[in-house]
Amino acid sequence: MQIATRRSQRKRRRRFLFKLFFRTAMISAIVGASGLLLVFLYTFFLGPPPLQVSQSTFIYDANDEVINETRQGHQRNWADIEDVSPYVLDAFVAVEDRKFYDHHGFDYMRIGAAVLKNVQTMSRSQGASTITQQYARNLFLNHDKTWDRKAREALYALRLEWHVSKEDILEGYVNTINFGHGAYGIERAAEQYFDVPAAELSLEQAALLAGLPRGPSYYSPYNHPERAKDRQELILGAMKDEGYISVEAYDQAINTPIEYAEATQEQDTVAPYFQDVVERELIERYDLDPGIVEAGGLNIYTTLDTTIQNAAETYVDLEMPDNEPLQTAVVSIDPETGDVKAMVGGTDYETSPYNRAYDARRAPGSTFKPFLYYAALSNGFTPATMLRSEPTSFPHPDGEERYERGTMVKSMRMTLLHSCKHLHTPTTYTP
Repeated sequence: MQIATRRSQRKRRRRFLFKLFFRTAMISAIVGASGLLLVFLYTFFLGPPPLQVSQSTFIYDANDEVINETRQGHQRNWADIEDVSPYVLDAFVAVEDRKFYDHHGFDYMRIGAAVLKNVQTMSRSQGASTITQQYARNLFLNHDKTWDRKAREALYALRLEWHVSKEDILEGYVNTINFGHGAYGIERAAEQYFDVPAAELSLEQAALLAGLPRGPSYYSPYNHPERAKDRQELILGAMKDEGYISVEAYDQAINTPIEYAEATQEQDTVAPYFQDVVERELIERYDLDPGIVEAGGLNIYTTLDTTIQNAAETYVDLEMPDNEPLQTAVVSIDPETGDVKAMVGGTDYETSPYNRAYDARRAPGSTFKPFLYYAALSNGFTPATMLRSEPTSFPHPDGEERYERGTMVKSMRMTLLHSCKHLHTPTTYTP
């Protein structure tokens, strides 16, 4: 009797535990599903995230030649997806996210495998980010391996998948990733490594570039050509396995040697004083935001004549003494159009960026006399013309004080000699 009672109690306890477990599981499932629904609704009603990406701003001279590129450390030119070689897009999908066109921002099988691996190794070394997640990270976040960053990355990825097409996501992705050596985006990378536009990248070139974002320094073809080649062959194999290329195309790409363009070097800034004035004009006169001027992808066309600018800078270097606190300024203006052709605001921009041609407010003094004498000679005066200077009182336009000058009589020739004796004949220079 007691044995039957004990068996009955154990059965009741098991039923109770089973019901408790079932109810807890159901409640957890309902809470989890409700939470996910709220997250989905939240990301949907937030709308698309801002997709503005910093791009290089180019400044051109009067001949439409680039004289500077402002990039805040990133060399980037945006390329529309139609202007990117299909090999590039296929290579990235094959190696980074094979289910890109099928998932809604997350590859749950890869996530599960990565979580299992991380639990086994007690680390966060394994990732399972899709192209959408990587694009979200490039736009808004850093690359720290933290749970907080992962959570925010997931939210941004959901917003992208809700409101942005797959083609636009892929376009944004290839335009924001780091390819190393200061090149951000596929267009700049194509120019950097192969000196071709992104639309003309061959299969073997596209596969090599697709391998760089995983480790731009580690797989750099300039620094580690063998690693870059191994990574390229891995990507070509993935493209073959996914059906993007044939076996024949794979074999040909594997055996095609790649020639790289030389690594670009930083160039000296052309006409820095002139460029400072251009930037100030855009901000102050045209009310452009400084961030847009710096990294808004603008094309700024100026009146600078680099030949005249080089001549002006050369004369300043030749005529101004070294190691003295003397300064100078030069402005060359087209008399017919008023276009500023050259500008030098001091002896050394690095030492003193203060622009004496634009910012200094000083009386012209004897600098203006050659213009006066030129006008006199053009209107019948000669070096023998006698000039009479009588005591004269000039009213001051801003007050009651007056400027008075005494009497002096001399010839036009004496005046010219007196004014020109301070002028130093510049050293001959042929641009």
